[in-house]
Amino acid sequence: MLSSCFDHTLPALPAVVFVFVLVYIFCPYFVSSSPIIAHLFRCCYLLLCRYFAFLEQCTDAKACTVILRGGTKDVLNEIERNLQDAMQVVRNVHFDPRMLPGGGATEIAVSTAITKSVDSVEGISKWPYAAVAAALEVIPRTLAQNCGANVIRLLTELRTKHTQADGSSWGVNGTTGVAADMYKLGIWEPYCVKTQTLKTAIESACLILRIDDVVSGTRKKKN
Repeated sequence: MLSSCFDHTLPALPAVVFVFVLVYIFCPYFVSSSPIIAHLFRCCYLLLCRYFAFLEQCTDAKACTVILRGGTKDVLNEIERNLQDAMQVVRNVHFDPRMLPGGGATEIAVSTAITKSVDSVEGISKWPYAAVAAALEVIPRTLAQNCGANVIRLLTELRTKHTQADGSSWGVNGTTGVAADMYKLGIWEPYCVKTQTLKTAIESACLILRIDDVVSGTRKKKN
């Protein structure tokens, strides 16, 4: 690979610049003898660093490199995060191609199903069961607040849509702030991400409740 990099880089650079760079790297004492010489060698080194080695038409390639460019460091970091998120989505869909409608449609559908079956639960377990349905509405409510829509009216419309036979795919349109069919908009979310989110949320709530039980069960020591 080193020879390939030199084969791609040397024709693009003058031979004098390449020699200057070698002297700058291996003979630092000679370069530091004069400020003018040091500045000249530093410029040649920066000129060499502006070039990239591109290895193309490789047979049976196993990896690739993506070069990102941005106006500032913050913009470059944001581009890198967006690219990483996009690649993770592709990875999840590759391993599990099942998809769910986005825009809060899945949360509203699960919340509606839990609300319908809450009367079948007996005892005090009924209340945490119903609390899950209320907690799931936080996602569409937050989406409605972010796009400046009327939250109460929009959530009421979504609940009405999800009671219908073909309304399980209705969610919040983040651009217009109105209820829309996610099938028609083409907004999808990976199934594995959605299920893992629900599992993590419920397990976290159970952990907090266990900690509260332990704290409330301890007695204060008497002097």
